[in-house]
This record gives sequence, C-alpha cells and structure tokens, in this order.
Amino acid sequence: MKIKYLKRVIEFCFMVFLFCHSFTAAYAENTSWQSLDSQTQTLLGNYQQQWDQLPAEKQQFLIEKGQQWMTMPAQKQQMMWQRYQRWQQMSPQDKMDMQQSYERFKQLPAADRQRLMQTHQQFMNMNSDKQQEMMQRFKEFQMRGNQGIEGMKHGTDMNNMMNQPGAMGGMGGGMPVTMH
Repeated sequence: MKIKYLKRVIEFCFMVFLFCHSFTAAYAENTSWQSLDSQTQTLLGNYQQQWDQLPAEKQQFLIEKGQQWMTMPAQKQQMMWQRYQRWQQMSPQDKMDMQQSYERFKQLPAADRQRLMQTHQQFMNMNSDKQQEMMQRFKEFQMRGNQGIEGMKHGTDMNNMMNQPGAMGGMGGGMPVTMH
C-alpha cells in the first residue's frame, strides 16, 4: 500500500514538473512578429524593428498588455491615452518625482494605501468643476507647507480640506485621509 501511494506521489510530482516545464518553455520562447495577428501588430507597431531583439518575457508582457488594451472599454482607453500623453509632456524631473512618489506610496501600510485609493476614486467620480476646485484646494494645502503624501500623514489640513461642505463630490464630511 505504501509503495503504491509513493508511486502515485512520484507520478504526480513528475506530471507537475512536466506541466511547469512546458508552461515556462512556452513563455521562454520568442514570438515572431509574423505570428502576431494584424491588430496586435498595429498596436505594437513601434516595437516592430526591435521585436526580434526583445527578451521573450518583454514580448509576452507587451502582447498581454496589448490584448488588455484591445478588450478595454473605449472610455478607459481614452483615459489611459490622456495619461500617457501627459506623461510624455512631463519634464524628466517631474517624471522622476512622480516615480519616487509612487515608490513612497508602495511603502505605505496597506490600510493607508487603501484609504488613499478610495479617496482618489471619489475624486475621479467628481465632475470636472469639483475636480478643479479640489485641485486648487490641494495646491493651497501644499503652499502652506504640506507636501503630498507626507503632508497627508501628519496634518489635519488635508482632513479639513476634504471635509468642507461640497468636498468629495458634494458629500460633505468627506473621508478622513490622515495616516498613522
């Protein structure tokens, strides 16, 4: 009985090994440009000249992101395109600052990240006039010496700004964003 069980365990392990090996082998191989469908080729056209020199992982990443893009609703595509254009227009220093800010964000405790993401979502759901008003308030908040996430961690000014009547899409008593 023990030998039969052991044999099955070994067979199972061997099957898992073969599956994993074939899975990684499929992703480890480069994908030829000609094997991409025409929509993907159009979407990834900027990479055509260097496609054969890209590592297989990068090719797979680009293919997967291209497929996500093609299935994305038009409104979300437009929003993503606008973000990309804004990124392209940013100075190298602004890009570096934004990347550093993102790295600091990733270092925050999960509860703080979640709170910020919820607040951001509330902001994104506001009409453009309310968004402009909140951005102006945030600029004033920063001018008082509070700087981005760090300022939000320590001061009550951000809470006061968010909790003013009409803040956060007219909800008044907006969501506290002080972090500990």
